[in-house]
Amino acid sequence: MIKQRKSQKEYIKDFVKLIEENPDLPVLPMVDGDIILGDDYQWWVASIGESYVDQYHIEDGRFYMYSKDFDDVVENYIESLENDDNYNVLPEDISWDDAVREVANYEWVKAIMLKIDTPDGYFWG
Repeated sequence: MIKQRKSQKEYIKDFVKLIEENPDLPVLPMVDGDIILGDDYQWWVASIGESYVDQYHIEDGRFYMYSKDFDDVVENYIESLENDDNYNVLPEDISWDDAVREVANYEWVKAIMLKIDTPDGYFWG
């Protein structure tokens, strides 16, 4: 079954509701890479897409979302311990549950995520 996108009006309505329900949260616009076609233009055409509340963490210049990337951050944490010469540990000595608890204590920032999508009716390429 093909999932139809909501209308622009519905996405805006959902976004405004999230802002009203979470007035203290920052808004984090996330721009779809298909929108930016090159650096030879000053403006790009886009539309407001889905919005939702999530948490994010930035590590080594990379952006991680709690709901989608948590396990990746745990794996990175374990790998960093395995590769740390000052931390004498074997891979089998690192408990997944301990790593999960450690990563859960990272500085995760709660925010309203706002997807900026390619506009309906426009096809790039």
